[in-house]
Amino acid sequence: MNNTAKRRITNAVEIFKTVLMALLVVSLILLVVIYISGMRVYENMVMKKSLGESFDKLWSVQSGTEPEGLDGAYLMPEFVGYKQSTFLSPRGCVGDSDSVSELYDLIKPCILELFGSDAVCRELPVDYGADTFFAARENEEFIYLRYHQPVLYQLIYAYAADTLTVSEADVASGSEGNIGAYVSELIIIPDKDFAAHRFVAYASDGDGRYYEFRPAQHIVTSSFYISKLADGGGNINTYEFEFADDGHAVLIDGEIECSVISSQAAVVEEESTLNGLLRLFGYNPDKLDGYSDEGADVYIDSHSQLRIGEGSILFSTSDASETSGGTLRGLGIDTLLGYTGDGTPSLFDKLTAVDNLIGKLDAVSADFAGGGATACLGDVYSDGALLVVEYFLTYNNIRIGSEPYLRAVLTDNTVCELELRPITVSSTEESTLTPQPDYILRKLTELGRLSADTHIASVSLNYTGSEAEWTVELEN
Repeated sequence: MNNTAKRRITNAVEIFKTVLMALLVVSLILLVVIYISGMRVYENMVMKKSLGESFDKLWSVQSGTEPEGLDGAYLMPEFVGYKQSTFLSPRGCVGDSDSVSELYDLIKPCILELFGSDAVCRELPVDYGADTFFAARENEEFIYLRYHQPVLYQLIYAYAADTLTVSEADVASGSEGNIGAYVSELIIIPDKDFAAHRFVAYASDGDGRYYEFRPAQHIVTSSFYISKLADGGGNINTYEFEFADDGHAVLIDGEIECSVISSQAAVVEEESTLNGLLRLFGYNPDKLDGYSDEGADVYIDSHSQLRIGEGSILFSTSDASETSGGTLRGLGIDTLLGYTGDGTPSLFDKLTAVDNLIGKLDAVSADFAGGGATACLGDVYSDGALLVVEYFLTYNNIRIGSEPYLRAVLTDNTVCELELRPITVSSTEESTLTPQPDYILRKLTELGRLSADTHIASVSLNYTGSEAEWTVELEN
């Protein structure tokens, strides 16, 4: 081998050594960076823990499941209105899901301020509360919300928060401890008792009780301005409105065009739909045969039963308080959530689990979630040690009927019972114009159905059949 070849080999070896050394140096630097970053993450976790922030759930996400928080679309007001000044008439929207949703999204920052942990809720004496609530409606500036039915203020916050998890520490506390304040109507006005720019809210529960929501003393200003509603609402369809002289009715100045809808009981016909439904409730379609009973197909295992009939699906467990072979009976809340947390699931966790269950039903068949309709949170109440959650359906944010379409019963860890009345809702090519509410009230007065002594609780738009119509509810 000549000297030239030897020099080439020597140079190649030196280049290889240099490249290898450079790679080792880069790897060492990356390891140092990763170590430092890891220490910072750990320190942040420790700091959050010391401040009471929970991060445990985020570190135990179940494989193959995408965690989701509460779906704000499941809790929308029936009516959203506002007034900007003395010289402008109040405007609001109803019977239009897109407009209500868009306007409500603009208002949510203010709701989060008033219902969040930096605010305080207190119940007002009945007479003072009524006077204060009705006086707030005469303010030169206000926001007015009316929900489809009374709802706990904690849930209004939770559904508006748009976060993965919500805890009791996130919401406003009662001035004298925990308080179960329901909100049927909410009016928000500037806080005139405070020098800086901020708001105060007054709520009616629809049953004679009134509440105040006020920021804590250390909150000196709000980032929200009512003018944002007009500035950001170019595509929002609103009507002028006024409040009835006596009572809680809102009178729209205009006729609302509403779709004529058709609805029919959903039937499980496709094998793929049936198999998807069975798997959702923990059954193996390949190893399970059903039988017929009173017009329904019934599927059972050692501790649960699924009945599928026309317009009716019922899942129930034999004993929700027990376990079978170490496995919780019913649908596991952690499984529906997509994460496992420490301790017993909270009310917010359980509602999130049912929300996600509706999403899973929708994925199996849109008919299980109303077809063209939308689920909306209804009654939430305790039945002994169990929690009962109900949902009703709306079309274009107009309630359909009076009965719930879904009723879920939950233990501390499972959905142990589910009753579903699936219907397929769709719009026809027809539409109707609803008369103005004040016309309805005049006609009722002429017919002797209303008198000077009658107090109106609400005037709401509902689908009692295929057409939407105004429903007048009187105070007891």
